[in-house]
Amino acid sequence: MKNTSLAVLCTFVIMLTLAALGQEQSKGQNNLAPERQLARDIFKELIEINTTDTPAGNVTTAAEAMAARFRASGFPQEDIQVLGPVANKKNLVVRFHGRVAGKPILFLAHLDVVQALRQDWSMDPFKLNEVDGYFYGRGTSDIKDGDTVLIANFIRLKKEGWTPDRDLILALTPKAKTASVFFWACRPAKRIMWIFAWK
Repeated sequence: MKNTSLAVLCTFVIMLTLAALGQEQSKGQNNLAPERQLARDIFKELIEINTTDTPAGNVTTAAEAMAARFRASGFPQEDIQVLGPVANKKNLVVRFHGRVAGKPILFLAHLDVVQALRQDWSMDPFKLNEVDGYFYGRGTSDIKDGDTVLIANFIRLKKEGWTPDRDLILALTPKAKTASVFFWACRPAKRIMWIFAWK
C-alpha cells in the first residue's frame, strides 16, 4: 500500500509540475518563476541531445550534462556517478543524503528515446518546439519530461537546503527495456543492491 501511495504521489507531482510549466510557458518564457525556468532549461537541454540507439545518438552526453548541473547545484562529486561499460551509453546515478540511515528510495528513469527521422516530422525532433502552449520534440512525453521533473526537483530541494528523512537515489539509465544499470560482471539483483549499498 505504501509503494502504491508513493507511486500515485510521484505521478501527481509530475503531472502538476508539467501542467504548471505549460501554463506559465504559454504566458511567455520571460515570466517563468526561477524553479520553472530551471525545469524548462533542463527539459530543453535533454530534448536537444540525441539519445537514440543509433550512431548519431549518445546517452552519455546527456548523463554528463545532467551531472554537471548536479555539481553546480551543490551535490558533492562523490555523490554523482556517470558509469557503465559502453562509452556512449552510460548511467547517471545521484545520491541525495538523508538524515537517518534508513532504506533509501530509488527513483528510476531512462534517458534514451526512440529514433526520430527528420523526414517524418514537420519540425526538428531534436529541438524543443513550443507551439500554442504545447511542447514538441522527441522525448517530450516519453520520458524526458519525467527525467526533467526528477532532476529539477532534486536540484531545487538541494538548493533550498532541504534534507530528506532517508537517502534518495536517482538512477537515469541508457535503456528503457532492459536491466541496464551496471549490467556487467554480475546478476541484475546484485546490480540494484550495489546502488543501495553505495554511500
